[in-house]
Amino acid sequence: MKYIEIISIPVSNQEAAKNFYVNQVGFKVTFELEAPQGKWIQLSLPDDNTSITLVTGPMHAKAGSVKGTVIMTDDIEKDVKTLRNKGIQLPDIQSFHYGKITTFSDPDGNQWVLKEASQYQK
Repeated sequence: MKYIEIISIPVSNQEAAKNFYVNQVGFKVTFELEAPQGKWIQLSLPDDNTSITLVTGPMHAKAGSVKGTVIMTDDIEKDVKTLRNKGIQLPDIQSFHYGKITTFSDPDGNQWVLKEASQYQK
């Protein structure tokens, strides 16, 4: 095995989710296609090779069921301020021996963990 390419994020409305991830979180659309079995929307962070795809329908997990996927950052305070300024609610940053973390959720309740590694993990 080499790497994780795509993580499926189950959502109830692909266009609303795409708007959230692109306009509020900062993902970019890397691929979008209308297909007979449904729309494929693939997104990624600007400096990341791993993508997410926004999936919907009975063959996928329930919308909002993904919890705890970690996004690494070099400056959690800056990113939290940016996300809050775009209307995303985040709890206060917590500090642990392994770094600083906070969480946020998309409109369906899929939860993300924003993490800045401690000096010992960098």
